[in-house]
Amino acid sequence: MNTEYDMQEPNTRFCPNCGQEVFPESCFCQECGARLEEEEQGIEREKETVGSEEIFQERVTGEALLTAEEGNSAKGSRGIPSGFAAGFFSLFFVLFATILMAMAFFHGLAANVNFPSVGGISGDRLTELLESSLPLILGGILVGIPLFCIVFLNIRWVRRIFLFLGISGLLTGLLSFFGGLFWPLLVERMSGGMQNILKASMTAFQDVSFMYALLWLLLGAVLISVYSCITVCRGKKYEKNM
Repeated sequence: MNTEYDMQEPNTRFCPNCGQEVFPESCFCQECGARLEEEEQGIEREKETVGSEEIFQERVTGEALLTAEEGNSAKGSRGIPSGFAAGFFSLFFVLFATILMAMAFFHGLAANVNFPSVGGISGDRLTELLESSLPLILGGILVGIPLFCIVFLNIRWVRRIFLFLGISGLLTGLLSFFGGLFWPLLVERMSGGMQNILKASMTAFQDVSFMYALLWLLLGAVLISVYSCITVCRGKKYEKNM
């Protein structure tokens, strides 16, 4: 069998538009939706005659195919996949969003009670600090930083923003729910005036925690639904064009 080029088949293919790994037989990138033409895939077909049959051989030009290292670099800065980084910041988002709920509760509580001293902070100063807007502003900043990072890392894959925020919302709701359940156990381990205050407000905290959890669970479910709808719609688009 005499051919000008030997057949080479790449083990891995990446989309030339976004760097996402794609299936060898795909006509469209399952991540960004870019059309994978044969010219874009870097594959050329060559016809040859073997006996009475005409067969086609493919050879790789390498003009548009990305190597595995280049594909990983395209997924995130400095070779870190953007999905992994977004998941990392999602965990911070869940933690800070739950802390923000506790800060908001103590902010409202400080308007009616005087907190006892905690460590080196006097009771009056602690009450004044919690009564101010500083804890809420700080909590908002802590929530905003990972939120910005999630959006920034997925700016080229908009539907993944809904996915990560939806998962974060569900986890925040679950964490807040279990926080309300285990709050009495935490209070029992405290002592002094702080325990008395928290025991008196235990029911109120649980109500706030459960309502906060319900809101986040609903929001997370909506975001996941949006992500699923986008994925299904884009999937149908692929099927029509394949």
